[in-house]
Amino acid sequence: MRWLTLAAVLLIAATGATWAGYGSLSPCRWLVVDTAAHTGLPEGLAAARARADMALHGDVDETTTSCLRAWWRVRFAEAQEEDS
Repeated sequence: MRWLTLAAVLLIAATGATWAGYGSLSPCRWLVVDTAAHTGLPEGLAAARARADMALHGDVDETTTSCLRAWWRVRFAEAQEEDS
């Protein structure tokens, strides 16, 4: 029972941290926010750039899964630039 309580607390904490950082639990929103931060573009242009990047990688529908994959690509690119 302690493990279940611990898991619930961690889940609530992670959800709260995600909401505080992005203002949403949608990976599509995370993608736009991180693309805007990464490129310095306004969010409207960052959203268009994110959709174009998704289309170039074959994700033509904005589903949760495709947004999550695209978000990971942006995060990976940011991590590679920080290591350089």
